[in-house]
Amino acid sequence: MRRDVEGSTGLHRLGLLMAKMGEWDKAKDIYELLIGKTDNDQHLMLGSLHHQLGVIYYQKTDLNNALVHYQKSLMNSLKYLPSDGLRLSPTYTNIGLVLCKQGDSDRGITYYQQALDIETKESQPNKEQIAILYNNIGSALQDQGRFHEALENYEQALQINITILPKYHPSLAIRYNNIGMAQGNIPGAIHTVFFAAKQIPDPYLDYNDIDLRYLIYNNWTFTKKIDLFSDFLASNQTTIHLKQIDTVAIITINNYLIGRTNSMFMPYTIHIANSCLKFENEISIDFESPVLYALKQANAYNDTVPSDCPSPAQHGECYVQFIRKESCSFSWDWVSIESKNKTNIFIWRRS
Repeated sequence: MRRDVEGSTGLHRLGLLMAKMGEWDKAKDIYELLIGKTDNDQHLMLGSLHHQLGVIYYQKTDLNNALVHYQKSLMNSLKYLPSDGLRLSPTYTNIGLVLCKQGDSDRGITYYQQALDIETKESQPNKEQIAILYNNIGSALQDQGRFHEALENYEQALQINITILPKYHPSLAIRYNNIGMAQGNIPGAIHTVFFAAKQIPDPYLDYNDIDLRYLIYNNWTFTKKIDLFSDFLASNQTTIHLKQIDTVAIITINNYLIGRTNSMFMPYTIHIANSCLKFENEISIDFESPVLYALKQANAYNDTVPSDCPSPAQHGECYVQFIRKESCSFSWDWVSIESKNKTNIFIWRRS
């Protein structure tokens, strides 16, 4: 708690604590009071206070006021600091973020680039922040349809994250997903996504498919960030259309369960109460291993298969399949994950 309330004055510490607790209206009132008590020539203090107000308004989804205070923060800070000073990097970044959310991605990219130039010239650069900036620039470029340039920035972010994060860190999955989206690999499959990201060898070469069988024994999660604005949130209901999904999955938005799927042959329409939605949203699709799901279903129905199935050459599983999945994933009527016949998991048509 003590660390949460560090600040230059008791009122400042209280404002920080209110922000930490998500009490944005109370935090706003405190920072507005602090600005009113601060002399006009205390530029660094005013820059800090306006920056914090920008953060508060952003959290309140008031982008216009967030931008106003970020710009006031920058204006005050520039009266004391050089334009390429490290302390200005967060302000440049946040201005870029707001501009991109307002649809002004050209200016947003300019501010992101200013922050990136500052971060990269440091003798001990903050690699995590640099990766975030490359990713943000990539996202803005992708929104403009500049996919090749977006891909270059996503790959820069990925290469940095690989050097500082554990192999299975969630941020790496996000980077791979962004690269896949920029490359047009969604719709796609787990094998194509990992192969495009150079994380696995060609699954169709030699006996690589046998070595890669572990992919379809695992569960996988696809996530997507979606920002919504107040006029959209004012509607009573939102609908998501999934044309095809492969195959067994649980779909959530902001940790609310909104749907389940168990067939790759049919579209799904999911109605979402807008009480589940907010300004920044995350959709997650948790895919269950089709092999393990089919085994669970076979055990539930207590069906049997020939004793000599599968043959050793197939390196697979053998049981009657109770899963609505394309036949080429299987051998005859039972699941048999053969050498050149991989089953897959993913969104396989654009939704």
